[in-house]
Amino acid sequence: MKKVLFVFLAALLVMVGCSSEDSAAPKEEKPQEELKQEQPEQTADLEEGEEASEIEEEEQEKDFVTEAEANAEAYPAKPGAMLYDKTEEKFKGMNYHFKGELVKVEKVEGLFGNMEDAFLVKNENGYIMPIFPPYEMSASAGDEIEVWGPLSGDGYASSDLGVDNVVGVAGAMNATRVDINGEMQ
Repeated sequence: MKKVLFVFLAALLVMVGCSSEDSAAPKEEKPQEELKQEQPEQTADLEEGEEASEIEEEEQEKDFVTEAEANAEAYPAKPGAMLYDKTEEKFKGMNYHFKGELVKVEKVEGLFGNMEDAFLVKNENGYIMPIFPPYEMSASAGDEIEVWGPLSGDGYASSDLGVDNVVGVAGAMNATRVDINGEMQ
């Protein structure tokens, strides 16, 4: 038993001796100057990443705006235009651009059958389109409204809206971006 205890103590001393040699060995430390130089590089990497994501968002916004404006040219809101879906889903979800003067704000049946405020905006061709802003905004009759967003695919009868329109049934938009009198909201 004494031999086992002696061997155990000897092994323990060897292990403690080895570990103290490791801690006594000089550790390679980086000078403060090197540490300071590494930190700005990490910060610069973060800033570059943030800038890259901002640039990517701007490019996506430009693509969205370009697509919406191209669709507005291909399917202009004018007399006889049908910017809603009767049987097929041609217009639902199509990015679109619309610009005109606010005629009035009207409670209209929107998504899920809820009554929502819609901007009734009249363009230069006399087409009045119901536009559902993404959140509550204040605008007055006569304000210049410019919007980008998907067409809802729904049609609204001019008689139900209480306006004289160049079409009997107007398409509607769910606005993603709204400018009122040239200011982005």
